[in-house]
Amino acid sequence: MMKKQFNVLIIAEHASLNFGGEAALPLHYFRVLRKRGIEAWLIVHARTKEELQSRFPGSSGFTVKTV
Repeated sequence: MMKKQFNVLIIAEHASLNFGGEAALPLHYFRVLRKRGIEAWLIVHARTKEELQSRFPGSSGFTVKTV
């Protein structure tokens, strides 16, 4: 039986441990999914760009764009 590979897209206003509270949940889910080898992508507001880049250096799991 073939094992299915999941791809996950997380969309949230913020993903940050610095912001605390509910903002930590998307970041936690993203980190755990990636650690388990699941392709995960994260779309959040640009204000968390520096934190994400420092937590995931060289990662291609997110792109920060200002709209």
